[in-house]
Order: sequence, then structure tokens, then C-alpha cells
Amino acid sequence: MKKIKHNTLNIRLIFNMLGMILLIEAVFMIFPIFFSLYYKGDDFIAFLTSILITFLAGFIMYFSTKKNLSNYFTRRESFMLVSFAWLFISFFGALPFVISGAMNFTDAFFETVSGFTTTGSSIL
Repeated sequence: MKKIKHNTLNIRLIFNMLGMILLIEAVFMIFPIFFSLYYKGDDFIAFLTSILITFLAGFIMYFSTKKNLSNYFTRRESFMLVSFAWLFISFFGALPFVISGAMNFTDAFFETVSGFTTTGSSIL
């Protein structure tokens, strides 16, 4: 096993894990499509487009950083991963709102962070 210096940050490991998180988010974005179809909503295309964008970003991030990857997490990398994970899932989670034209990006991002953190704050 390769020893990693404690003063270096393993960016590839962080992006690999972020890619996996985005792939999981893309899978969970499939569920709203069923509700959209059931209630005959017009936002089916927005959800499908968001899923494809999220899946593609996750796929690229995960598989482009997979080769010769060390699984050793330092505390700094863990903090970076959690911080970036919240930003990334919120950014990609806001895409259906923006693509459907329901709200602008700022409002969509706020609504998504509110939903993921279950704070109950809403602009709707």
C-alpha cells in the first residue's frame, strides 16, 4: 500500500467519491418521473434532462478518477468531501427547477438545500 503524506490532499479520491454520490443522486431522481407521469405533469423532460446531466457528471467524475486510487482518507479530505457533497447534490438537485422554468437558479438552489437539509424553509 502506498503511503500518503499527511500534508497533501488527495483530490482524486474526493472527486471519485463525489462522482459516486452524484450517480446515487441520479438514481433517486428517477422517482419524481413516475409521479410526473402519473399526474400528467409537463415536467417529465426537465426531470429526464436533469437525470442525464447528473448521471453524466457523476459517471465522468467517478470513472476518470478510479484508476490507482488510494482509499486512505485523512480528516481534511473527509471535511472537503462532506462540504463539496452538500454543494454538488444541491446544485444538481436544483436542475429540475431551473430546466422546467419553475424558478431561477438562486431560488431553486435555496429550495433544494432546504429539502436536503429538511429545514422546512421554503420560498414556494
